[in-house]
Amino acid sequence: MGGIELDKIDDAEASESGTHQKTSLLLLQVHLAEYQALTTRCTYWLVVEYGFYSVLAIYVALVGQIWNTMSHALLAWGSGVVVQLIELVWLATVVERYRATRYIERELRAMVRSLVEADSFWGYESHLARMRGAGNTLWAEYMPVVLTLVGLVLIAFLRHPLSREDYLWLALNVALFVCIVMMTVGVVRTRWDFFAHAA
Repeated sequence: MGGIELDKIDDAEASESGTHQKTSLLLLQVHLAEYQALTTRCTYWLVVEYGFYSVLAIYVALVGQIWNTMSHALLAWGSGVVVQLIELVWLATVVERYRATRYIERELRAMVRSLVEADSFWGYESHLARMRGAGNTLWAEYMPVVLTLVGLVLIAFLRHPLSREDYLWLALNVALFVCIVMMTVGVVRTRWDFFAHAA
């Protein structure tokens, strides 16, 4: 009789173990599907970003063609607005990619690690963080801010003395510039937050 009871216990344990393995496998598949969805989303954000680079190039070419046919104040200050709007789109795409990367590395990695009981996967971002080190410069994020500021100062200098119309355009451009600085700070914080954790 004791042998029959042990067989039943072994069968129950095997059944429970098999159910646990199936559940783990299903969870792993869900997490991998989420990983693929996030990396695909990042790819789409890159497509949006590079699409706006094309818009910027076309815009600059058009301004060059119509420079002598329209108000220089409108073209100069309006170009500042257009460039800054494109920069805001760029910043939005960057922050979304950084957020996805941070989520993958912090949240999703932990969920997958608990299922596969290993840590040797998705190593590229951690590898980059180690390569860049603590002295990681953020020129890619700060350079557009610096160039935008230089551009606005240059426009104001070339338009001097400023008219009432110039002051209105300047106010609009400064407001956009403040938005750019605030978004850039958010992007940098997101990046530092991730890389400090990944290193």
